[in-house]
Amino acid sequence: MAVNVARFAIAARGRAANALSGYGSSQMGGVREELLVPTATLDQLLEAAFPPDLVKIDVEGAELLVLDGAERLLREVRPTLLVEVAAENAEAATERFRRAGYRLHDAAEPEKGFPEIDRCTWDTLAVPAERPAPIVASGRAELQPAGSGRS
Repeated sequence: MAVNVARFAIAARGRAANALSGYGSSQMGGVREELLVPTATLDQLLEAAFPPDLVKIDVEGAELLVLDGAERLLREVRPTLLVEVAAENAEAATERFRRAGYRLHDAAEPEKGFPEIDRCTWDTLAVPAERPAPIVASGRAELQPAGSGRS
């Protein structure tokens, strides 16, 4: 598996989110230091790890980079994804999910049954179109595992 290297910015604020250089938000309060870190795409990780049923993506504005490196994962493995999508990336992320055959749901609204949405929002739940929609049972959200057959 080929491993790349990227610059990773450590936020000046102690509790702020760290991010790949060129990404992140003003909440970082500046950059305290930059580190070189190894990187791999989700498709590359498929070669070394089991295929996931659920993927959480919270990468401080770099979600399009992650999705660009997940074409095989989205096409063949078809996990459910919980993604924080920055407003400036919403249109492009929506297009990538639609092209891969995913439905989008508002993950910030579990009490409303994760309503289906037309465009990615900050908390997006992307579910393969062939899977049942997420359900809320007895006040607790449930995602149906791949192949569960429940609807």
